[in-house]
Amino acid sequence: MKKLLDVGGNTGKWTLAITQASPETEVTILDHQPQIDEAFKAAEKAGVKERVHGVAMNLLDHSKAFPKGFDVVWMSQFLDCFPPKDIISLLKRAKNALNENGRVYIIEPYWDRQQHEIGAYVLINTSPYFTALANGTSKMYSAKDMHEYIEAAGLEVDEEIDNLGFGHTMTVCRQKP
Repeated sequence: MKKLLDVGGNTGKWTLAITQASPETEVTILDHQPQIDEAFKAAEKAGVKERVHGVAMNLLDHSKAFPKGFDVVWMSQFLDCFPPKDIISLLKRAKNALNENGRVYIIEPYWDRQQHEIGAYVLINTSPYFTALANGTSKMYSAKDMHEYIEAAGLEVDEEIDNLGFGHTMTVCRQKP
């Protein structure tokens, strides 16, 4: 059985997709309780309820450790919601949640990895929207900046795949030896 931790899993759309595609996979969603409740309803409807778990947590309470024992920690379009100090703390806790050979997967639309200049422009100018209208701390980061946060958290980049979907990059990280 593969064990995955979906940090900021929201209502579980990715969790449902992975558990339906991979019968040997078990996923724990880490998010606020109302999000987890919605994910549980969807998991039951999809017939994967026995392999979907949840841990309610205020992810910005940096004193709270993530549960341990995971092969994969998944963070999709999640870290761009936070300032650097929170990103580093989230990544440190993700690292500590991993099994010995586990990996942290980060999916983000880094502005410096866009195929077209207009894509970078749009992402850069999304940051003022987040700051002014959303939560006041979100920012679209460059891959260069994210690499610095990954390093500060005690992880290293193992692999990167650019141009997934509409300009996203998947950054795979492992614990530093």
